[in-house]
Amino acid sequence: MLDEDSAEVAGIKPKVLLEVGEKRTAKGAAKDPYIQKRRAQGFYSCTCPSWRNSKGPEAERTCSHLKSLLGEAYEAARIEDAKNDKPVLSQQSPGNRKRKEREEFPGLDDSFPHAEGSEQDGLRREKRLQNWNERNTNGPRGLNGGSELLLATKWPEDKDPSGYWISEKLDGVRAWWDGSRMWARSGRPWNPPEWFKQKLPQDMHLDGELWIRRDAFDMTSGLCRRFDNESWTQINFMVFDYTNASLLYEERLKELKRRLPDGELSPDQVQSASRGGHICVLPAVKCESRSHLHELMFKVLDSGGEGLMLRQPRSKYEFKRSKTLYKYKHWYDAEGLVVGQEYGEGEHKGRMGAVVMEMESGNRLTVGSGFTHAQRDAWQPSVGKIIRYRFQELSHDGLPRFPIYEGVATDKVRPRDAIVRSTQYRAAASLSQAGPSTPTKRQRH
Repeated sequence: MLDEDSAEVAGIKPKVLLEVGEKRTAKGAAKDPYIQKRRAQGFYSCTCPSWRNSKGPEAERTCSHLKSLLGEAYEAARIEDAKNDKPVLSQQSPGNRKRKEREEFPGLDDSFPHAEGSEQDGLRREKRLQNWNERNTNGPRGLNGGSELLLATKWPEDKDPSGYWISEKLDGVRAWWDGSRMWARSGRPWNPPEWFKQKLPQDMHLDGELWIRRDAFDMTSGLCRRFDNESWTQINFMVFDYTNASLLYEERLKELKRRLPDGELSPDQVQSASRGGHICVLPAVKCESRSHLHELMFKVLDSGGEGLMLRQPRSKYEFKRSKTLYKYKHWYDAEGLVVGQEYGEGEHKGRMGAVVMEMESGNRLTVGSGFTHAQRDAWQPSVGKIIRYRFQELSHDGLPRFPIYEGVATDKVRPRDAIVRSTQYRAAASLSQAGPSTPTKRQRH
């Protein structure tokens, strides 16, 4: 099942994270470029002949352009997941059908309410959830097997952060330990070796992330899917919370520090260690003021991190998206040249849906958010205008993530790219790995 926030499938994230409705373009054999788009129905489309002429449901289609954009491993996992997620017209008796459900989803029992549907509807089952205490070890799951964990909402800029607990937002893969096995949010199992599992407490259910170091998501995601011991010696389990206790957050944090084998370790401490395999709780600092929040944010960004998480004091763990947990990311400002426009779909059908924008670097992307209805009706901003936009981060291929239109830059005559901290961090990491070399002419930013 494709996660609506991270687009993660089976523990694998896409190379480029697109918002629903966001588009990318790729050069094709025809005059016009091919357009790749993330659809609201949980799949991706492309206007190339290979994708359009593919047989089978749209959710099970892919092409070379989507594989290049999202990653071959991600597309393989997404297609497999789509095939396994199809509703089936059942010819079984109700007794056999319930028995099959119990085999596929061991959290269900005869006392759990099953969805009711007509025979004409093919007895398509609704996705229902159990409370965490309805199962002894496996916690809450829907019929698709996915784990329901605490999910964050976006931090409102006008909110006072004083008193909130702040920790670094890690770019790893979510993992939940149920006392005997480790699971991804999608319900797929992670397979750590025995020596790794023996370090974990059997009576505590732990919510955290598998993590190697900053700006190494692809590496982490790849190694986590392996079964060999050597790969897991590089992986750390950075624990956020303790999910099977009705304690307040501060009490849970104290218990984690006491019980976990490596106690409390910061990302800097883990990253600087010669090997991985740490199982520790992520430190949390009490926020003193709005300026303190900004100070912590820039410290994390300068270290190559991606943002902060804010936890409400004295809060209990909730198995849903909650306002007791917030995520806070930095936005960058830049200018780009409008080189094209695209027709809208859905509510924007018949008017402008997005503009195609060229960056200072020469990269092109579509910007479809931030426009008013009046601007869409008037097809503004027009081709040739320099526009201001903001975004959260750059992907590894240099494209802004979540670009939002801010307005026309009337005082600008050419595009300007933002200087992004993660880009500088990656460059510094590459230089340190390459070792000393002959100085080269400095590039213009």
